[in-house]
Amino acid sequence: MTDTNYSSFRWYIFITMIIVTATTSMSMISPAPLIPALSQVMVNVDPGQVTWVTMGIFNFFLAVAAMLGGFLLDKLGSIKVFIGGLILIMIGAFLIPVIGSTYWGMMFCRLLEGFGTGPVMAAAPAIAASYFPMKERSIVTGAQGFSVALGIIVGLQVVPRLFASSGNAFTSLRILAPVTIIGLILSIIALFGPKIEQAAPVAANAGSDDTGTKALFKKALLNPMTWVAIACFTLMSGIFQQFNSIIPSYVGAAAPLGLGMGEIAAGNAATYATIFFCIGSFASGFICEKLFKGSARPVIATGFLVGAIFAFSSKFSFVSSSFGLLVTVLIITGFFYSWVNPQAQGYIAKNYPQEITGKLGGLFMFIGILIGSTIAIWVLGKVLSATGNYMMPINIMAGLCIVGFIVSLFLKPKKD
Repeated sequence: MTDTNYSSFRWYIFITMIIVTATTSMSMISPAPLIPALSQVMVNVDPGQVTWVTMGIFNFFLAVAAMLGGFLLDKLGSIKVFIGGLILIMIGAFLIPVIGSTYWGMMFCRLLEGFGTGPVMAAAPAIAASYFPMKERSIVTGAQGFSVALGIIVGLQVVPRLFASSGNAFTSLRILAPVTIIGLILSIIALFGPKIEQAAPVAANAGSDDTGTKALFKKALLNPMTWVAIACFTLMSGIFQQFNSIIPSYVGAAAPLGLGMGEIAAGNAATYATIFFCIGSFASGFICEKLFKGSARPVIATGFLVGAIFAFSSKFSFVSSSFGLLVTVLIITGFFYSWVNPQAQGYIAKNYPQEITGKLGGLFMFIGILIGSTIAIWVLGKVLSATGNYMMPINIMAGLCIVGFIVSLFLKPKKD
């Protein structure tokens, strides 16, 4: 297909992807602000166990489901995967008030929600490669990054307010059940709506005598550029996990751990940074296409390098002594961080055969979350225990950005 033959219905798919992905990221973050409340009403569990069973278990199941879901994306298509994922999230949300008061009951609910979220999070490269011309694929993957951040913002704002009005943590988390209906309706319309002729498979990296999907996937795994892109994605997954974990305590906690600005200031700083991460994700696709002529490498490299500079500057007293200047630095950091992962996924959508973009998207999420995010939290905990403040974690975060910048320079664009 030429760029002029793509159906305009693809933009309906685009909107559906944004809403469905935002729903799943809302599922991911919703228990976080209620952990203190849940630890008081769940049976025989402490706050650490609540954190693990609601957030840690979810991320593990999300990573596994993303890997498995990659095969479903290539076999069934994104829309059917959206429907299945939303149904799992709906069931999990309905069950939380019923069985969520026990450790194993909550684990089962979060298992369902994690398995529903993983394949959706991995879908952007497959959607971009299947329905959109080359010049729009970076915009699609950037929009998914936007929708992940959007769902996090909505979850952090809506769920605590529901709890404040109802006083019941379990029923507050049930809000996800009716929210999924919006995405389900949009997905079902897409499933039975106008048939979209999908993009012709991209020929990059495929030999004319060996075109089976297994062979294509094997060739992709043997391609060093695949692992450069995965390394960029994994590094930023860990960096951003550290960023999200550091900000609230660094800003709000009393010295010597943090700056002692209080919980409200900490929440505002985190919210502003997340909002601009959301904006940056969406903007990254247009920056890639319009400013860098579709090349992901300079976008990713810039995201790492500028992110490193501003993250490191947040520890200096002339920045940290002023809340306004500190928030500005954190906003810029989050804005540039958001460029990396959407464009690493966009690289896959542009440079690999359509038939394996689902598998590759799943592999990205699996390695990025299971290795990048998990190790980042483990390292953060160990360093905090050893130092008692956030200076060294900030150094590590900035250092990882420099590593990511160097790695990204090896990401070669496709040769026609």
